[in-house]
Amino acid sequence: MVRCNLFNISENDGDYYLVVSRLVKYKRYDLAVKACKELNRKLVIIGEGPEKEKLQSMANENVIFLGRQPDEVVKKYMSECKALIFPGKEDFGIVPVEAQASGRPVIAFGEGGVLDSVIPDETGVFFHEQSVESLKEAIIQFEHMKFDKNKIRQHALNFDEQVFQQKIKQYIEEVSK
Repeated sequence: MVRCNLFNISENDGDYYLVVSRLVKYKRYDLAVKACKELNRKLVIIGEGPEKEKLQSMANENVIFLGRQPDEVVKKYMSECKALIFPGKEDFGIVPVEAQASGRPVIAFGEGGVLDSVIPDETGVFFHEQSVESLKEAIIQFEHMKFDKNKIRQHALNFDEQVFQQKIKQYIEEVSK
């Protein structure tokens, strides 16, 4: 369940990829840092966590660490990024849906909850091996594609809190008959 109404599409297109997360090992943000460093792509990382120093030590000047930021700053970066990079495996993953609610595609490791929330070649791109090379290939593939911000947002609305509440209510009514 995502509060999609908190996110908006922006006409401003930034020159950076984005990570928004707690910086912990299992989320594999090392892949994003290394891939963007090797491809010479700008990466903005919003978040704190025990992996921050390690990630900073492997980064170059293209990787910018903003630390923890207020919601308004996160929403601005989210709505203007080229794409959100999501290299970990999560049960659901709210941040990819928030990016899509902002009209932005997702470059994600193709396992876990993103298989339900990201449509390949419509709302994002999957990479199928948790490796720097696989992510680099996905970024390059992404850069040769076109995405429709409005279609991406429309898809995200399927995960909005109101839709979720309606489905739960409908389910309860059905099973209580």
